[in-house]
Amino acid sequence: MVFTNIGIGAGWSHPIYLHGHSFYVMKMGLGSYNPSNGLLVAPTTDIVCTDKFEFCSTMRWNDASWDTGNVPGMNDDLPKKDTFIVPPGVYVVVRFISDNPGMWFLHCHIDLHNTNGMVMVIDEGDKKPATPKGFPTCRNFEFSGLVSDISSANRCYAFAIQSLVITVLHGFFIVL
Repeated sequence: MVFTNIGIGAGWSHPIYLHGHSFYVMKMGLGSYNPSNGLLVAPTTDIVCTDKFEFCSTMRWNDASWDTGNVPGMNDDLPKKDTFIVPPGVYVVVRFISDNPGMWFLHCHIDLHNTNGMVMVIDEGDKKPATPKGFPTCRNFEFSGLVSDISSANRCYAFAIQSLVITVLHGFFIVL
């Protein structure tokens, strides 16, 4: 997977996270930065933006020989990360091992970006684990999976977890 942060609007760094997995960082294509203040001078030249508004929503490799995956400078000793950063003017090439079937949330870890759509769901594997008993179904935000014989001390905690599940699911459906 290649993540980019170039074009108009590339002013923030993006911490990218995929639930249920770790990433292996294969390459970072850096831009040019001012050595005295650290500000971006020019984005990477490895990628060319092809959309007419320069948002870089469509792009291509500058060197067409890279189109088949023969991108030079890939790491031989891959660092394993649970989150990686895509700074302005940069692209990051990552891979992850697809060995955990399920629907996994991939998103920017900045909440404003996440809730504004910098998110997607990875549908991994042909067979998925069974849905937990009492888990809410689509369009049903009433969670009935609480055990009735829990102590009063744990009841507040259980309610908080129930609210969290409902909130996460509610936000999940809004984003999609």
